[in-house]
Amino acid sequence: MAQKIKGNGRYSESDILTYTNEKNVDIQYISRRFIPQKDTQKILGAQEVQTGDRPDLLAYRAYGNSCDFYHLADYNLSMNPFSMSTTVGRLIVVPMKTT
Repeated sequence: MAQKIKGNGRYSESDILTYTNEKNVDIQYISRRFIPQKDTQKILGAQEVQTGDRPDLLAYRAYGNSCDFYHLADYNLSMNPFSMSTTVGRLIVVPMKTT
């Protein structure tokens, strides 16, 4: 049975897998993580990006926890979370947090 990553981050509950290469060396890696499908998520609202915003500030306003920025990044299809906050006035959709 594979180990699971503990905590409450983007990869929590992901499996830690092991690959054994041709030199018989074990290499551990994290299993693929799939972004939750938009049509399965409920929307809590939206917020407008303000001057000086960062992903952690957006998440804190949305959820009360700055570490939850990845929920915003996932829903808004932002591979680089910092790109969410570069355009002042942009509307960021706030989905309900997924597990």
